[in-house]
Amino acid sequence: MSKLMIFAASLAGIALLVGLAWALGFRGRARLDEAQLRALAAEAAPGVAIVGFRMDVDSRAGLAWLADGRVLTAATMGDRIATRLWREGDVQLKEIANGVKVTLPDLGFPALILKAAR
Repeated sequence: MSKLMIFAASLAGIALLVGLAWALGFRGRARLDEAQLRALAAEAAPGVAIVGFRMDVDSRAGLAWLADGRVLTAATMGDRIATRLWREGDVQLKEIANGVKVTLPDLGFPALILKAAR
């Protein structure tokens, strides 16, 4: 078998697997808006007011600063929204060219990029 045929068969296999994953619903569909962020914050910290928030322009992530000094992070992961509560000092914000990079202390929860409107 020639290298070209092996390469073509590999590409076809990858395309088949990607198509199958897409057909089964393994694609990013979740979107996050302000109302959802407020509802998630109310669920995570009942009775605590939101004193500020910041959303990603692509509706993929958001931050909510709570009156008790905690920060709620929300990020879309596939077709779900994952949330975590952090102490305000544990959340590091860094301005970058296209928005803000949010670095978190938990290695299992990746850094968030909150893109700004262009």
